[in-house]
Amino acid sequence: MLCPGCGSENIVKLKDVTNLGYDKFRCRQCLKEYNERTGGPFNRVTYRTEVISLVCALYQIAGGNIDEVVSRVRDRGFTLSRDTVRQWVGTFTMQDFESFNIVHRQRAVGYSTVDSVRIKNSGRVQYLYRCFNGNGDFEDAILSDQPDLEQTAFVFMKQRQDRS
Repeated sequence: MLCPGCGSENIVKLKDVTNLGYDKFRCRQCLKEYNERTGGPFNRVTYRTEVISLVCALYQIAGGNIDEVVSRVRDRGFTLSRDTVRQWVGTFTMQDFESFNIVHRQRAVGYSTVDSVRIKNSGRVQYLYRCFNGNGDFEDAILSDQPDLEQTAFVFMKQRQDRS
């Protein structure tokens, strides 16, 4: 990773992370601090990249019905407005998400992999659980207050069976 300020490769990873759980870095040459989203399309967005990815994927699945997307996202623990969904769908493409496949803690479930990311959401510590299919493609996400990877993996598996 290069420093976005001076382009130097002389950087150090800090022990601290952002409120959304992204790693922080400091350039040893210009002393600029930044995180792994700095300079990218998600730089100023206050939600994790996986949540935006979920919204964009649900928009495609719902055939462009924003109300259905808002409802499905609310069922997963996220509160978003119709305008936020419209803005994200108009701004981000699925190619924007390809570089964000960071696994923090994972468990294999059948043909899927489930992982969890500890984040701060409105000052509360919460857990973002993500489900990936056998090809490594993102499928679904749930936000929870409880750190229970096993139970969430079961929920994803049950949802997949219900869709079949």
